[in-house]
Amino acid sequence: MQKPSPLSKAADEVLKFTCQFLKYKEAKKNIPIANGCGLLLEYNSNYYCISNAHVIGDAELEKTFILLRNNKTVYLGGQYYQTRLPDSGRRSDDKLDVAVLKLNPIVVSAIIDRGYNFMSVSKIKTGYSFRKEDKLLIAGFPASKTKLDFKNQLLTPMPIIVRTIPYHKDLSIENFSNDFHFVVSYPIKSLVNSETKQYQRAPDPHGLSGSGLWLLSQNPNGDQSAHLIGIVSEYHENRAVIISTKIDLFIDLLRQRFDPSIPNFGVQLDLRD
Repeated sequence: MQKPSPLSKAADEVLKFTCQFLKYKEAKKNIPIANGCGLLLEYNSNYYCISNAHVIGDAELEKTFILLRNNKTVYLGGQYYQTRLPDSGRRSDDKLDVAVLKLNPIVVSAIIDRGYNFMSVSKIKTGYSFRKEDKLLIAGFPASKTKLDFKNQLLTPMPIIVRTIPYHKDLSIENFSNDFHFVVSYPIKSLVNSETKQYQRAPDPHGLSGSGLWLLSQNPNGDQSAHLIGIVSEYHENRAVIISTKIDLFIDLLRQRFDPSIPNFGVQLDLRD
C-alpha cells in the first residue's frame, strides 16, 4: 500500500473539521443539492460552526442540513450571529460575509456520531499576513464533485484538495481589502496535481464557500501541519483567484457574541452599526 503524502495526511485531518451543507431544490423538495461548507470548532466545552453569511445566514439556516450515516440528515440548529446586510439589501454585496453558529446539543451529537471532529483553537492562526513563500491548502466539497444516485436516493460527496499560493495583485478596487481578506490562485484550467505533478482542469469551486484556507508548515518529522487562517467566500474566474475572509473576523464575532475569552490576535469587527 502506498504511503500517504504529507499533504494528503494534512488534508485528511482538516476534512474531519469540514462539513458539507445541503438543502433541497426549491422546485423539487426531494432532491438535495450542495450548499456550501462549514468549519467545526470547540471552545470552553461549547461547539460552534463557522461559515459564510450567504451559506447559513439570513433565511438559509432553516433550510440547511448535514448528511449523516445511512443517508439520514440533521438540520442545523442553535444561536447564530452574522454581519449585517449591506445597504443594498443583497448578501452578495457583503464583502466580509461572516456567520457563527453555536450549535445545540442534538446537532452536536449527530455531527460527532457522523465522524466529524471539532477543532481546538490551537488549529487557528489569527493576526496572520501573507508571506511570499507561503504554501496554502484548500480542502472542501464542491457541488460539482457531489453525486446524487436518483434511483437509490444516495448522495456521495467527494472532497477536493488544492495546494495553492498567495495572489499578490491588488484587489482593493473590487472592495477586497488586504486587512480583511486573503486571495489565492485558482487557475481552474491549468491546476497542478500535487500528487502527479501534471496539469489538469480543476473542479468548479462552487460549493466551497465556508470551507477553510489553511497555512501549511513543515514539521521536523517531514509531515505538514495546517492552521486555519481564512474562510473561503468567493471565486473570481476572470482573475483565477479564490477570496477568503480572514478567520480573525469570525473569531471576533464569536468573542463579542458568545465567549469573550477566546483569543483573537488580529483584526476585529465593529458591530456598532
